[in-house]
Amino acid sequence: MKVYRKLIINALVVLGVIGYILISINNLNHDMKDERARRLKVSVENAAVTCFAIEGFYPDSLDYLVDNYHIVYDPKEYHVFYETKGANFKPRVEVIGRSYEKE
Repeated sequence: MKVYRKLIINALVVLGVIGYILISINNLNHDMKDERARRLKVSVENAAVTCFAIEGFYPDSLDYLVDNYHIVYDPKEYHVFYETKGANFKPRVEVIGRSYEKE
């Protein structure tokens, strides 16, 4: 009986360690995706400011920055919201990661 009890306790400890590792990996993946979204936002904002400094206006669309200032991102991975109120006002940029659903 004591042998089974030790075996069960060891199995539970191993399962607990494996669960902890899996949760840590999942959290790391979320943190990395958040960091990539933050970097994309900063890149879009910097490209808009560079455009304003060089050309004298903020672009009216994200497409202009993609075409002329080499912003590269995966639209399947991120929603990029680019809102401008005029050529002389800094645009508002929001980047939101998309969640993946397996089909």
